[in-house]
Amino acid sequence: MNDSQKSTLIHAINHFGVDHQIDKAIEELGELITALSRRRLDRSNRQDIAEEIADVLIMANQLRIIYGGEMVDDIIDQKLLRLRKYINSDIDRVMRLNPEVYHRNKTD
Repeated sequence: MNDSQKSTLIHAINHFGVDHQIDKAIEELGELITALSRRRLDRSNRQDIAEEIADVLIMANQLRIIYGGEMVDDIIDQKLLRLRKYINSDIDRVMRLNPEVYHRNKTD
């Protein structure tokens, strides 16, 4: 997120208030869940889902500001490390199950 985006998010938090933005985040998460559920029924398209993802990411970035970005970044690093270890330990099975979508980064 660039400085302009962060500034806009901070202004939104200050303008609407923390509690309102938390409620808005819950609402946007629900809308993404609905769009993804509708996808299973072929009632949602990529554009619908992309818009809901964008809304959720905007709200998630506001939550990150509210609750402390450094703590969130540290937890993300820990979780991604754990995920990477799990995937690498199970690489043969993953490649067999998903050969058309699996692209291994040569730097790993």
